[in-house]
Amino acid sequence: FTASGARHVKTDAEGAYSVADLAPGRVRIRAHHDAYAPAEAVVIVAGDRDHPADLGTIDLEEAGDVEGEVLDAEEQPVAGARVARDAVPTFLPAGPLPRGVVATDRKGRFKLGGLPEGKVALEAYFADLGRGRAEDVEVRAGRTTDRVKIILAEGRRAVAREPKGAGSVAVTLEQKPDRVLVAMVPMGSEAEAAGVEPGD
Repeated sequence: FTASGARHVKTDAEGAYSVADLAPGRVRIRAHHDAYAPAEAVVIVAGDRDHPADLGTIDLEEAGDVEGEVLDAEEQPVAGARVARDAVPTFLPAGPLPRGVVATDRKGRFKLGGLPEGKVALEAYFADLGRGRAEDVEVRAGRTTDRVKIILAEGRRAVAREPKGAGSVAVTLEQKPDRVLVAMVPMGSEAEAAGVEPGD
């Protein structure tokens, strides 16, 4: 993420990458790979065309997976519920789900990968039934934690049905005691194009 917008590049076989024509100043780098937990770094670019800036090294740690099911208040499986770490976006643009968000199958089952080792919170959301959470789910690198249940709590039903194909800024928000932060900005979304960054 740069002052002039988001840029996307891929690493080569040795993990190296380069970004051309970066203006001097603050840059937020988010690195992700399906087999590893994502990581980020904030660096200050100071260089010129003849002296490229070194953006440093980002170490990605091996990720773990979580498998489980999403149930309604009567403990019946919910097909098509979205599941993500920490918070699930309420509205998304038409198209594939953003990285870090998965949907349950017809039996209410899900598998979410790319999670860092340690304890994480998972949230599930379904437009007609509201949200549910599983706290302190233990994730181990290179392994799968299974039999996790997320129950969509009765009384937390969505106020309105989500319009099919509706678009929005498509950010995930995280509630803090004194503020609301942007937790995730999907790649290619309207929010990313507008310069919104995680942590804003």
